[in-house]
Amino acid sequence: MKNRCNNLNLFLELYKNSQLPNCYSDLTYKNRSIFNSFKTSDDKKYLVYSHNLTPSYLNYSIDTKAYKFSKIKQTNEGFVIDLSGVSSVQEYMNFHLSQNSRRTVRRARQRLENSFDISYRTYNGYIPEKEYDKLLNALEVMLDKRMKQKKLENEKSAEWKKIKEHFYNCFNKKKSTIFVIYDSNEPIGISLYYLVNKVVFCYIFSFDIDYVRFGLGHIITFKQVEWCFENDYEVMELGYGDHDYKRKWCNKIYNFEHHILYERNSVNGVIWGKIEYCKIFIKEFLKRKGLDTYLNMLKQNKKYKNKSYQNNNVSEVSFNNLSETDENLICTEIDWKSGEFIFIKRIVFDFLYKYRENVNDVKLFRVDKQLETFFIQGKKNKKKFILS
Repeated sequence: MKNRCNNLNLFLELYKNSQLPNCYSDLTYKNRSIFNSFKTSDDKKYLVYSHNLTPSYLNYSIDTKAYKFSKIKQTNEGFVIDLSGVSSVQEYMNFHLSQNSRRTVRRARQRLENSFDISYRTYNGYIPEKEYDKLLNALEVMLDKRMKQKKLENEKSAEWKKIKEHFYNCFNKKKSTIFVIYDSNEPIGISLYYLVNKVVFCYIFSFDIDYVRFGLGHIITFKQVEWCFENDYEVMELGYGDHDYKRKWCNKIYNFEHHILYERNSVNGVIWGKIEYCKIFIKEFLKRKGLDTYLNMLKQNKKYKNKSYQNNNVSEVSFNNLSETDENLICTEIDWKSGEFIFIKRIVFDFLYKYRENVNDVKLFRVDKQLETFFIQGKKNKKKFILS
């Protein structure tokens, strides 16, 4: 007896698991087979195949004599960097990034490298297990802090152990790679990529939120596009999830599709296939009307209302010149790298970015009789800010 329905996130099935459901006979991109002929290990036959988040820019070969095929446009957008027609990251930027975007990327790199002891490393093929655990643990912390900053749940937290194991297995088979930005020896930006023939899929990326002003998303994308050219990859798939750096870098924005296939010659297949189609059609209609956004907002608000949540984020501050009176105030130098003032770290980094200072030259002082007033001093600048 055949199983009723095969429900899959086809995007992750392709790019994370390197598997193609057996209802498809082939998969191409621009009439070129950039994927190996891979099949799922699941040889079961189903009455209905319901596959969401299907990349619409790929061409799917289907036996239309055996299957009735329908597709529904989804609201979810995906982002792709197609590297065909150019031979270097600079050439790609000249063709596909605006002048302002190129300036943003260049400024981000220069200021990050001028302010910190920055190094870049791509792990491909071998990494000591101890170092792997350190990086994945750091990435989990980064994701958690980033989600708390947005007052969102870290949905990957519950399955992090499985993510670590699966990615490590693929890494040992040279089917995945890790890119890291280090400040001295500490990772501040980490990205996990799956490798599928000529495609690099950006699976998980996060960064230390204290460095948010430095545009690490742009820098990591720049370095990975550079790596793609050096290693003959043709496509960089940035996945779903809308971010500024994705829109600036990609040269293809597409809507995902939901594929529904069912057996033509099966009465049960036709019935369940039509039911599945109606269900997905209504779901996507409601999403287009914004119902899912509203429900998610209510869900998140309820979660944070019912749990203790401490927001340690520091609001934006203004840096001002010191007056003659300020210069005569009694101050005490404080340690902003650890202890009770660690929360000011992001403000210090904003100062570095704005005034092009180096972290090794910075000193922070607190006014003794005005405990919310601070002076920050670099090699070339001295400014005042007040915590509200």
